[in-house]
Amino acid sequence: MQGSERAPEILQVRAEAFNLQSIAHYAAGRYLKAIDAAYLGTLEKYDYAPLHRNRAKAYMARREYDKAIHSCNRAIHYFPQDAEAYSLRGAAY
Repeated sequence: MQGSERAPEILQVRAEAFNLQSIAHYAAGRYLKAIDAAYLGTLEKYDYAPLHRNRAKAYMARREYDKAIHSCNRAIHYFPQDAEAYSLRGAAY
């Protein structure tokens, strides 16, 4: 492994950890922290759809519908079978 290169499995584990943090913050009503945790997770693994979906949920809770739609679109782009992302996007419209 060279320089800042990381093994893909480590990136996946770190993204999942940020996803769990995002879920916990959302459940506690800390929507900005949920958004931040999801964002940090996407820095580890940008194509991990649950991070985008969880960020969309937090944006919805904050009534930031344009941002929620954008996050849903990213989740759908990386995982087109994500029914919840489609549902969230429809609710945001």
